[in-house]
Amino acid sequence: MTLSPAPANFVAYWNPKITGGWKYLLPPLSERKVLCLSARPVALSVGQASLYGQLTLLHDTQLQGIPRTADPLTPVEPGNLNWRSLEDLLCHDGLLSDEQKFDGFVLHDMEGVVLHQGNLPRIFQLLCKLPLLLRRDGFVYLGARNPHAPAQLMSRLFRRRRRAEHRLVSVRAIRDALRSAGFASTHTHAFLTWDTTLAEVIPQRGYRASKNRENFGERLKEMLYGRVGSRWLAPAYGVVAQIGPSAVVESTLDQVAKRVAQAPPFRDGPPIIIKNYLLFPGSKAIVTLGAEGREAHDVVAVLTTDALAIERRRVEVEVLSKLAQLPQRLACLVPVPLDQFVIGRTQCYLLNRLPGVTLDVESGALGHITEQALEFVIDLHRETSTAVAVDESIYRDLFWSLVEAAESRNPAVSEELRAWDKPLRACVMGAQVPSVWMHGDYKVENIMYDQQRRRLTGVIDWELARNPGLPLLDPLYLLIYNRIIRGQTPVESVAQMIWLGQRSDVESALLRRYLDGVGVADSLVPALSTMFIAHHIGCRLHFGANQASMELLRNIIHETGKMLERSAEHLRKPPPE
Repeated sequence: MTLSPAPANFVAYWNPKITGGWKYLLPPLSERKVLCLSARPVALSVGQASLYGQLTLLHDTQLQGIPRTADPLTPVEPGNLNWRSLEDLLCHDGLLSDEQKFDGFVLHDMEGVVLHQGNLPRIFQLLCKLPLLLRRDGFVYLGARNPHAPAQLMSRLFRRRRRAEHRLVSVRAIRDALRSAGFASTHTHAFLTWDTTLAEVIPQRGYRASKNRENFGERLKEMLYGRVGSRWLAPAYGVVAQIGPSAVVESTLDQVAKRVAQAPPFRDGPPIIIKNYLLFPGSKAIVTLGAEGREAHDVVAVLTTDALAIERRRVEVEVLSKLAQLPQRLACLVPVPLDQFVIGRTQCYLLNRLPGVTLDVESGALGHITEQALEFVIDLHRETSTAVAVDESIYRDLFWSLVEAAESRNPAVSEELRAWDKPLRACVMGAQVPSVWMHGDYKVENIMYDQQRRRLTGVIDWELARNPGLPLLDPLYLLIYNRIIRGQTPVESVAQMIWLGQRSDVESALLRRYLDGVGVADSLVPALSTMFIAHHIGCRLHFGANQASMELLRNIIHETGKMLERSAEHLRKPPPE
């Protein structure tokens, strides 16, 4: 059996918004040959081809729902990518040598356009063929939406009845098809989704909210997706099967759990279980592991293959190691790095888990947690503050480096950003500025708190931290993010908080408390607010070639520049006699 390389004019596409962290439920793929049948074969919804030893995409004209053209997404090099006709594969009767056989087969179909009743005979035909194509320790992964999930059942009541052949395949039918094809062992993972994007893997003990626990929707999810309910009602499932029970191959997550089990708190104790498994864009996952009933020793594992995420995590480990040297009142509220290692091409970082939950919706606790978050950042900035007189070197390191980062991320607005230089210099050169340890992503979502007492228990996600850094940026983002939580658009929040000065009495009081507590002069506020915009553009906003979004970004930069020029003009005026 021969494989066809990708055509010379072929461009593979990978959507960075697609979550690929479910792959850690499978054996490490970097050294394996994998067959893939995707709802969007050219879009590579299973992730970049470079994460596999060899990836062979199957195409078939008889399957319903397979699009004929590529989506206009982010291009990546095809690398070790091959094509194979499913028809040729099914008709191939010769025996394959061990070198020719595959290590696994993947079909991840959260859109529900391939795994439906109309395609089931064809899919079943392929599953029956797979035992001849896979090695003895080969695996099969099928990810599918659940036709019996509450959202699916409700949609049938309010929508016109779909044709029977397009109805989704149940997870039970998938398991039965795998057993009929000769696969002896199957394991089913329940998934939570956001639309058609995976958001979370539900542990075997059932769903337990890690954020917004006071929210009725989260409590309802805990009831629906408990130990029993998640087996039947989850929005989607991932079924992993192997050819025989004697050929079980450890998944990436199994290997992480084994590493955690070797740590002193868990050695010779109860087995390690998965308590929480969150998925993020790209191939990033954050998994909480520990022993049942021993929450105080829980460990957080951050798994990623993304180069930017790896670099940011490396920075975070360095930052956390230094933060551990702060006074105990601050150090106890920061995670501690425990271990880091590599499995295949997956970088794994272990941290201790801080107690509590997080929040990112409007809640009765939001005001309390925001006040405590402000007190923490005042204490941190006051403890790490060093007064510096802004000269050319300080200007470039503390101020202009943020503008350069924004310029690097969005080069199309380079000219507009550089127009800030003259008024910014006029506002800060020669001034005394407190240099502080900046968190860099300081929002209530990164604040851990005790749900019963509503007390801050920790601050997480330090990967954007800077030392030395500028004051005021952290509390500004804290308050702007709260406005977004309450329903404002990001642009409205920035406009009212920074350009227009339309702040509530509570926001004004919190900012005044910060400025006085850290010792920031009012005359520096416009320049520091400008640096917040620069940092925001450099770390969070990337518009690419989207013309409408670029125009919006230019308006943001222009309005910020006008504010900065007004401040510079005001500082040039002689004080009244």
